Amino acid sequence: KAREKFDNIEDKELKQFSYITYYFKAKEYHQGLLCCEDFLANFPKSEYKVRVSLIKADILYELGRIKDAQYLYQNILEEEELDKFREVADRAHYGLAWCYLKTGEFKKAIEEFKRTLKFTDNLIVRISSQIQIADAYQEKGMYDLALETYNKILKDYPNNIYSDYIQFQIGLVFLKNNHFEEAKWSFKNLEKNFPASKLVPQAKYYLATSYFSQGDYVNAKSILEDFIQVYQNHFLREKGAYLYGKCFFNTGNYQKAVEIFTQLRKKTKDKELLELVTTDLAYAYLNLSQFAQAEKLFKEFINQFPRSTYLASILLELGNLYEKEGKFSQAKQYYQKVIKNYPNTSSFFEASMALVWLYWQEGDFDKAQSHLNRLRKSKNKKVAYKAELLWGDILAQEDKVEEALKIYEKLANLKTPLAGVALFKKALLLKDLKEYKEAVSFFKKAMGKGIAQPRLYFSLGYCLEKLGRIEEALGQYFRIIYLFDDLDYKVKAYFRIAKIYERENKLEEAKQIYQRITQLQAPEAEIAKKKIEEIEALGSKSE
Repeated sequence: KAREKFDNIEDKELKQFSYITYYFKAKEYHQGLLCCEDFLANFPKSEYKVRVSLIKADILYELGRIKDAQYLYQNILEEEELDKFREVADRAHYGLAWCYLKTGEFKKAIEEFKRTLKFTDNLIVRISSQIQIADAYQEKGMYDLALETYNKILKDYPNNIYSDYIQFQIGLVFLKNNHFEEAKWSFKNLEKNFPASKLVPQAKYYLATSYFSQGDYVNAKSILEDFIQVYQNHFLREKGAYLYGKCFFNTGNYQKAVEIFTQLRKKTKDKELLELVTTDLAYAYLNLSQFAQAEKLFKEFINQFPRSTYLASILLELGNLYEKEGKFSQAKQYYQKVIKNYPNTSSFFEASMALVWLYWQEGDFDKAQSHLNRLRKSKNKKVAYKAELLWGDILAQEDKVEEALKIYEKLANLKTPLAGVALFKKALLLKDLKEYKEAVSFFKKAMGKGIAQPRLYFSLGYCLEKLGRIEEALGQYFRIIYLFDDLDYKVKAYFRIAKIYERENKLEEAKQIYQRITQLQAPEAEIAKKKIEEIEALGSKSE
């Protein structure tokens, strides 16, 4: 109907300008652009020229021709009689600022939005410009300035139409800055104060993300479960499902994680998410000791994502898998791919070290030593020290104990994170040499350097036991049970505790410990059942 009215306009300039305005508002951008170009060619001195140029720039922006739009906005702002068209100037500054944002020129974008604020009387444009300034600060990682700007808008315009958006962005800033409590407060407030906002689903997702980032998987799971059910068609649903699966993965429920990741992998068309899901699904299978499934997925990943940033890690994992299976030739192929394709990376170093160890196990000492010596001479001190540590391990395995101990001692005296590892390795070697008192001293020094793993506590407990310090030994074994989820070392610790109780004739306590082992999903459960039977048989004899 509007177009029919345009046909009745006699003035050709006004008629064409009316059509241009119509096409722009109707989002018929290609037709609108043709009309703009035709108008500017036919009416170069028209009173509508500046307005048509502005609409053309807006259309170019909408069509993704950012540089062309930017050039035109700049030309408009250089017009001599622009003072007569204040609204056009405001929109040109605003459009130019958006162009700078799109091209990542945040400093220029902020300056343009500030110019808009300086001249415009339009309240919506003023608020919007300030929001864009805050968004640009956030994009640049200038979180304090972003928060300051968002809060100023809320203070100056408390009931503006963008209040829910601002509240949401404040939450995102806190989340990005690892201020998780404040982020949770912001997202909860958004839902409370703006229950009808279109941003509520996103706020729920990022609230769950905040809990997840804090390691609070119980609350994260609860929110995500609801999010997945309620917002079936939301653009963040698949990411929510992935995060839901990660909650199970991170709490050791790998079977449940496999179920979620498998379903998501079948459905998602998001390439980036598919990379993550495939990787985590493979690692879940690894943790379940389903190596064939993990291997299959890693190989599929290599074919699907040949340029992935995760590729080096995947190649390393395949090498590790084949190495564990004793397929050294295949393992070497994957390690060599990493070495060839990823020089000067941590993956290169890991593959090189793995290759050295493989050559050594195969008895190819010359190749092993040649590779290792290159690493030991590396200008990268971190690489050189780690290579030196491996050299100590090889010497220890070759029963060149004194040389190995000297290397560990040398590394332990350096002010690097490897010092603790070197102390731990020295302690292990002393333990193997039955130097228990000295080993205890070095295990404790390693703990003082931040080494905390079940093997350390178990080995320390064993040495203390050998020295007759039984209560201290029990303390170390119980630490393994309560501090770690490592099933293998938990079972080992339980058996050591039970044997101590048996030696002390505390048969009821020993029986209780064996019963705990039977409750674990471990192969040793059958041995524990037999030990319980033996203890019960002894009890019946004594009666």
